[in-house]
Amino acid sequence: MLCLFINSQKKIFLIFLNLSFFYLSSQIYVESNSYIYSNNSFIYTKQNLNLNGNIFLRNQSQLLQGTTGTGSNVGLGSVSIFQEGTVNNYQYNYWCSPVGIPSLSSGNKNFGISRLFQPTGLISSSNSIITNNLDGISNPLTISQYWIYTFTTSNTYSQWNYIGSNNLILPGFGFTMKGTSGTDSLIVDINDGIQNNSGSNQRYDFRGVPNDGTITLPVTSGNFTLIGNPYPSSIDLNSFLLDPLNSSLINGQVYFWEQVPVNSHYLNAYSGGYGIYTPGAGYTPAAFWNFDSSGNYETNLSTSGAFYERRFSPVGQGFMVKGTANGNLTMKNSYRVYRREGAITNSEFARESNSEYFESIPNLAGIDYTQVKKGFVSLSSSLYFKSFFKYSNLGSRFLTSKNHSFF
Repeated sequence: MLCLFINSQKKIFLIFLNLSFFYLSSQIYVESNSYIYSNNSFIYTKQNLNLNGNIFLRNQSQLLQGTTGTGSNVGLGSVSIFQEGTVNNYQYNYWCSPVGIPSLSSGNKNFGISRLFQPTGLISSSNSIITNNLDGISNPLTISQYWIYTFTTSNTYSQWNYIGSNNLILPGFGFTMKGTSGTDSLIVDINDGIQNNSGSNQRYDFRGVPNDGTITLPVTSGNFTLIGNPYPSSIDLNSFLLDPLNSSLINGQVYFWEQVPVNSHYLNAYSGGYGIYTPGAGYTPAAFWNFDSSGNYETNLSTSGAFYERRFSPVGQGFMVKGTANGNLTMKNSYRVYRREGAITNSEFARESNSEYFESIPNLAGIDYTQVKKGFVSLSSSLYFKSFFKYSNLGSRFLTSKNHSFF
């Protein structure tokens, strides 16, 4: 169910829409002191957002936009969307924010960790505490700025860029952040039943103007860059990786950091590695290594991480890409899909069903996923190229079906 709350000309309207999604072919405008609330659904608009009020995306709700070109969302209101980490105060997750700082000027904006809030109710959150200490805390939510870094066009450990609490993370770029210690048993949404932190899975409320449209990300040959999913919806990594705009610049893979739990902040105590997703081949679990004090690989531990289904990258997910040429990668709306995430114990990553084919997946590229075999890529008749020309020549064409099957 999606509930639309509107304040118009000092009148308040409450509309309950028993639909599996909310579709608008025009702009969405939310007045000050008003909001839109979505539960277990998605909102689609073909144009931009003008937010003076807020949009609350709850219980895995997502926002899809069909604009072409650069993003033009605007306003001092925010989209609020939850995401959970999977680590404690000693380990990193790679993140990518779906929102930026609210602004009266249109377009995608920078992000900083001050846009991460602690949920206190279904639509209420409190500011997080930013600390210089090494350890974050779950309640009250305290984030250590010591571990906030970006990584751009480099292959050397020493070239991580310290960001701290500054609003310097450009749209589409990823960042590192360690989790929190302790627990927070508060459940703000009885529909999803997720605690703010039951242990090593801190929930964050991302609030800000949502990223939208074309986002460019520079890469250089032989070097890695930490980027990620920049939207408040899932993206299809196959569409991203197989787009000729990108396949000519990177090696066709994305790299996901995994880390073995260790109760130490010392680099030479870390154990971890990168799992690799490749279209057609699927996911190769990370091989775990120890590292020396300079960040170099030291000892292969002969163990590996878990297997995950990675094709559909969820909200907030960061990952590495490796350049094969100099240029600008492109993120765009045609990669966006509505894809619910998997089980709570695997909260950052989507699981697949047992069917040979995908179920119907709402998306902006016009792909009929029910005709796509999981893990199948045909370069001679790629569905990417078919959907690409639909998107490029005819504009955004939203595709869904009457009967959804989400999980």
